[in-house]
This record gives sequence, structure tokens and C-alpha cells, in this order.
Amino acid sequence: MKNYATIIRKSFILLMALSLSIAIISCTGPEGPAGKDGATGTAVCKVCHSDNTFMYAKMMQYDNSQHALGVNFQRNTNTCAPCHTSEGYRETAVTGADTTVATIQNPTTINCRTCHFIHTNFDTTDFNLTFTKTVNLRIGGQMTHDIGKGNLCAKCHQGRPTSPMPVLGGDSVSITSSHWGPHHSPVANMLNGNGAFEYTQGSYASPHLNVPDGCVTCHMATAIGNQAGGHTWRMSTGTTDNVAGCLTCHSGVKSFDINGTQSDVEASLVQLRNTLSTKGWIDTTSSGGEYNMDVVVATSSKPLKLSANQAGALYNYMMIAADRSMGVHNPNYIKTLLTGSINAVSQ
Repeated sequence: MKNYATIIRKSFILLMALSLSIAIISCTGPEGPAGKDGATGTAVCKVCHSDNTFMYAKMMQYDNSQHALGVNFQRNTNTCAPCHTSEGYRETAVTGADTTVATIQNPTTINCRTCHFIHTNFDTTDFNLTFTKTVNLRIGGQMTHDIGKGNLCAKCHQGRPTSPMPVLGGDSVSITSSHWGPHHSPVANMLNGNGAFEYTQGSYASPHLNVPDGCVTCHMATAIGNQAGGHTWRMSTGTTDNVAGCLTCHSGVKSFDINGTQSDVEASLVQLRNTLSTKGWIDTTSSGGEYNMDVVVATSSKPLKLSANQAGALYNYMMIAADRSMGVHNPNYIKTLLTGSINAVSQ
């Protein structure tokens, strides 16, 4: 009897489910006409992933770049993330802010998607740049020139505000951090001729601001394997300067030491460095000979107290060393800064 009741109950449930399915199906209208076929998957992908090697070559170059090897992308807090992480760069490229809204979770290094709209439209527009506006520099104000594709680089390659910042003729300053200064790679400021401690006021915009697309023209010139140029952004293989981007203006040059500018600048920079080191204001012992890795001898418990002009010389040293071009980016400005700085600390 019990089995019979179970069979009746299951049959009822099945009948109800069938009735409900029929009711749902009966609400469906007639099938519409077939749509057009979509693009062939392989045709879309082959815009980038073709049987040639141009993408692979760019990847090899990028893998040997500082963007791939040394960007410290773990620095993902809202103040560091805009330049140290891909996600932070993309966010602030849209918002125009100097910081991200929050710490970037699961950050990634600067990569293809930082600078390009990869896998957005799946066509050649995916190679468009994510930032092209003229840069409003964090120190020194608006760039005096729109440098085209180079604006994308200038957004990050600029100095950061320094506190305390000495003022010409102003009060002495008390430095409390070993990393006091404009931070690394203040190239946009050097090109623009501003942001340093200027003993002599003047107009110092670099002639290199007139180079079409600025940074891109020289740093992404025809690649030498994966050692320089292209997506390595390197200017030298270590033994050979990649002057391909310079030849339009500097015909026949073989190196960047045009008219001895780099030699002169480095000699003055070393002179200033030695003076600052002798005075005990910078530590050069752990930088491995890399001027841009020298640090200020200062802590919150043992501040370094300097006059405005002395602090300005220290600041200029850090800025010129961090620029790393040895005068190339803006010869007149850098030489003027060095002269004023050496005089200030020699008195």
C-alpha cells in the first residue's frame, strides 16, 4: 500500500513539472531570423598574434627594460601606485589625480596594458596610448610643450614635491629623511627647465622639448636586439650608444657626448658629490658607484640642518643624479645648476 502511494505522489510531481514546462514553452514566440556571422576568431586574434615576430620582438625588448626589471611594483599604496603599478597608472590617467583612491590590491608591474588598450577592441586601436594629455607637473607647473607620445612618459618621469623645500634667500632647513629630494627620474622637469633650486632665475626650457614625440623618438629608436631602443627604452647597450633617434638633429654623431657635454657635466657632478660627501651630507658608500643611489645622511633623530643655499645644492645634486642623462636632457639648465651648487657649498 505504501509503495502504491509513493508511486502516485511521484507521478503527480512529474505531471506538475511537465505542465509547468509546457506553460513556459507556450510563452515563447516564434524564432527570429538568424543573425550575421561574427568575425572569425582567428582573424581578430591575428591582428596581434600573427605568424610574424613583431610582437615577440617587443616582448623580448620589454623583458630587458627597467619597467620589467626594476619598478618596485610592490609599492602599491595610494601615493606610490600611480607610477609603480599598472593599475594605479591606468586609474590616475582617467581621474587626473596624483594618487589612487586606495591601495592597489594584487598590483602588477608596468606592462603592455599600462600604456596600451590591449584586448579592448581587438583591432589596431588596442595599440593606442592610454595617456596623451600635456602633463601638469607636480613641481614647477604645466609643461611648456606638448611632447605628443612622450606625454605618457612624462606623467611619471617627473619630480615629486619635497619637504622642506629650500627657498632662495629663505630660512635654513632641517632635513629628517635619507630619501629627501625630488625622487627618481625627474626627467620631465629637466626637459622643462624647472623644479630645481635655481640660484640664477631665467628661462631654461630644453631644445629637446621640440623633438616630435619627445622621449619616444630617442628612447624607442630602432632597437639593437633587446639591449637598447624599442621597448627596452634603454639608450645604450653598455658599450654602444643608440644614437638612431638623435641623427635627425645631430648628423653623424656616434655617442651622446656631443661637444663634450656629458664629460663636462659628469666632472662637475663628481666635484659636487665629493664636496657633499666630505661634508658628511650624503652617503656614497653603498650606492655601488651609481650617483642616483646616493642617500642623504639624515634621520628624524639626527636631522641635517643646512642653510637654504646649501640645501639647494644638495637638492640639485640629487635631482641631476636622478635624471641620469649627464646633461643630455637639458645641457644649459644642468650646467647652470651645477655651477651655482658648487659655488654655494664651496663658500
